[in-house]
Amino acid sequence: MFSSSFTELFLTHSRRLADNDDAVPISSYDLSVADVVAVSRHLAQVELTPEANEAISRCSDIVLDKLRQGHVIYGVNTGFGGSADARSADTLGLQQTLFSMQMCGILSMGDGVIRPGDKTPATPDEALIIEDFGNDTSSESGNSASSGISTSTSYDTIIMESGLTSPDETFKSYQNIPLHGEEKAVEDEGLDSFRNAFSWSGGENLFEETETSPIVDARPWTNGTTMPIDELTVTVETHEPLDTRTHKQQTPHIILPLDNPMTATCMPESWARAAMLVRLNSLAGGASGIRVTVADSLVDLLNKDVVPCIPLRGSISASGDLSPLSYVGAVMQGKPSAIAFSGPRTSTNLSDERRPARADVALANASISPITIAPKEGLAIVNGTAVSAGVAALALHETMNLAAFCQVLTAMSVEALTGSADSFHPFIGRMRPHPGQVDSARNIYSFLSGSKLATSHLTKNAGELAQDRYSIRTASQWIGPVLENLQLAFSQITIELNSVTDNPLIDASVPGGRIHHGGNFQARAVTSAVEKLRQDLQALGRMLFAQCTELINPATSRGLPPNLCAPQDGPARSFLFKGVDIMIAALVSELGFLANPVGTHVMTAEMGNQGLNSMALVSARYTLTAADVLAQMAAAHLVALCQALDLRALELLKGDAATPAGGVRHEDTTMLLGGASKKMYVFVREELQVPFLDEAHVLAGVEELETGDEATQPSVGMYVTRVYESMRSGKLYEVVSECLSEVN
Repeated sequence: MFSSSFTELFLTHSRRLADNDDAVPISSYDLSVADVVAVSRHLAQVELTPEANEAISRCSDIVLDKLRQGHVIYGVNTGFGGSADARSADTLGLQQTLFSMQMCGILSMGDGVIRPGDKTPATPDEALIIEDFGNDTSSESGNSASSGISTSTSYDTIIMESGLTSPDETFKSYQNIPLHGEEKAVEDEGLDSFRNAFSWSGGENLFEETETSPIVDARPWTNGTTMPIDELTVTVETHEPLDTRTHKQQTPHIILPLDNPMTATCMPESWARAAMLVRLNSLAGGASGIRVTVADSLVDLLNKDVVPCIPLRGSISASGDLSPLSYVGAVMQGKPSAIAFSGPRTSTNLSDERRPARADVALANASISPITIAPKEGLAIVNGTAVSAGVAALALHETMNLAAFCQVLTAMSVEALTGSADSFHPFIGRMRPHPGQVDSARNIYSFLSGSKLATSHLTKNAGELAQDRYSIRTASQWIGPVLENLQLAFSQITIELNSVTDNPLIDASVPGGRIHHGGNFQARAVTSAVEKLRQDLQALGRMLFAQCTELINPATSRGLPPNLCAPQDGPARSFLFKGVDIMIAALVSELGFLANPVGTHVMTAEMGNQGLNSMALVSARYTLTAADVLAQMAAAHLVALCQALDLRALELLKGDAATPAGGVRHEDTTMLLGGASKKMYVFVREELQVPFLDEAHVLAGVEELETGDEATQPSVGMYVTRVYESMRSGKLYEVVSECLSEVN
C-alpha cells in the first residue's frame, strides 16, 4: 500500500496529483492525499462509484427497520453524548437538534453579509444586500422553515408506510421525509425549485410576494440604489469620494479591526472542501445508514463549488468534528442560519475570496435542491473526523514538499560553503542503515554529482576546518528521521481518509443488519500524525537556520563576503542579507514554539462524557501554520543561496563572470553546479526573475527598474516573497520533483 522510501512515496504522490485530470472516484477505500489536494485546492470534480452507491443503498433502510422493531439506537431515538439516557420518539426532530446544538461557532463576515434580522451591511463598502425572507415562525421544534425541509407530502403518510406510530403532534412539523429511496425530484430549476421545496401542504408559501420597503442606507457618505433581482429586494451601495480630513468626524464610531474578521474566524475554502470530500468518502463506506441522496448532495456542493463557511475554532475532535461538520450539514439543508461561498471565481488565482451568501440563496443560485434529514442522517453528517483528516492531509502535502525541498537546499548549501560531498558517501549509510538517512544521503550525494564547488577530500591547509560543520555534514542524519516520520504519518492519514468514522456503525453484510456502537470518531491517529509533522517542520527549520546563517557570517562562510554583499559595494556600506539573518531567527523561534504538542492539552468536555479528546483539528491547524513559517524560511534561504553561488562564481572565475552592471552571468554560475542546484538556480534567476542583488539594484529609481516590476522599487523581501509565492502555487515543487526523479 505504501512506498519503501520517502523519495518513492513523494514521487508517487506528486505524479498522482499532476495526473489528476479526471473526476476523482469516491469508493470509500482508495482516496489519496493527492486526491484531497486536487479536490480541495485544484477544484477537481468527484463522482460516486457504482460500488459506493450500492453499499449506501444496502444500508439505508436498516435504521428504519430497527426502529420498527423497537431497538434503541444512539442518536436516533436517544439523547446525545452525556444525555444519551434520554429517549425520544421524535426521530426527525432529534436530528434537527444536532444542528441547533452544534452551530455555536463564531463566524464574523464583517463586510455586508446579511443574515436573518440584519437591516444594514456591517461596513460602508459596496455590498449586495439580500432582504431577509422565509424566517421560521412555525412549529414548536423551530426547524421546519429554517431547516430547508421539503414539505409537499404529509409526514403522516411516511409514518403509516413505515409501520411506526406517531407519538404526538410534534411530528406534524416534519413533513415529506421520505425514509425509503430517493426524494421526489423537483422539476423546476434555480430559485423556482427552491421556492417549491418550501411550499407547505396546508399553509402559506414562505416566498409569497409581500409589500416590502427597500433597504436604503442613510449614512451621509453613501448613495443607496435599490433594484429588484429575481424578485428579491436588494440594495447596491455606491460611494462619494471620502474627505479623509473630515472622515473621522463624520464616522466617530469606526474602529479599524485587529485583523480580517473573516479569515480570523472562518476556515479557508480549501479546508472546507477537503472536509466535505473526506466526509463523502466516509459515507460511501455504506455503514452510516444514509440515503444516496445525502451523498449526492455533497457531490453537488463540491462539483458546483458551493462551500460552507465553517468556524475556524470550536472542535475538540473527540466525537469527531461535530461543530464544523454541522455547518456543512446546515448548508446541505439550505438553512438560512448557515452561510456558504458560491458563484463563479473571477480570477485564475484561486486564493481570491468570494463573497459569502446565505445557504438557501447559495443553493438556489447553484440549482441545488436542499436535502431533508431522515433518522440517523444528521448524526452521520456531523459525527466523524473529516475536518481533522482533511486539514491534516493538506498539512502532510505541504510538509512532504518542504522535506523534499530541504534536501535540495542542503545540496546547494554544501556547494555554497564549498563543503564535502563525502559526508553523504553510501559507505556511511551502510554503517548506520536507518532508511531515512540512507534515502536522504543518496539524494544529496546524487544532487552534488558534477559540482565543481563541492569538494571530495579533506583540506590540508592549516587554519581551515578539516571537515564541514554539522549543518551540512550531518544533514542526512538530521533529515532521515523526518522522512521516516513522514512515511508513518502518510500511512496514518491515508487510512483515516478511507475510514468510516461516525457512530453508530451499521453492518449490512449480516441478515437484517447489525448496529455497532463504538468510537471511530476519536481522531487520536490524526493527532499522532500531525504532531510528528509539526515537530519535524521545526527540525528542518533549525537545520536551514544553521545553514543560512553560516552563509551570511564571514566567520563561517569560507570566504564569502559579510552579509553576502556584492563586491562592488563592499562590506562597509552594504549589509543586504543581515536583515534576512534576523528574519529567519524570528521564524525559527516561532517554529520552536509551534512544535509544542497540542494533544497533551486535553480537557474533559460535555458533562464528563468526553473525557478523552484528540484535539486533532487544532493540532492540524497549527501544523499548517508551521508549514507556512518554514516555507518563508526556505524562501529566504534559497535567495541567499543563489546570491552565495554567484559570489563563488565571481571568486573562482576571478571576476570574468561579472557583467558590466556588476551582476553575474547565469551561465557562468550554472557551469559550476551539480544537477539539482543548477535546476533550482535557473528557476530562481530565469523563471522567477530574482537577480543577483546589490545596493544599486535595491536603491534604483523608478525609471531604472527592470521591466515587469511594474514600477515597484525592489527589495530583498520582494524577491523572497516571489520565491515564497512560487512555493504556495506549487511551481517550485515541480522543480524539486524533477530533481528527485533524476536520482540514480
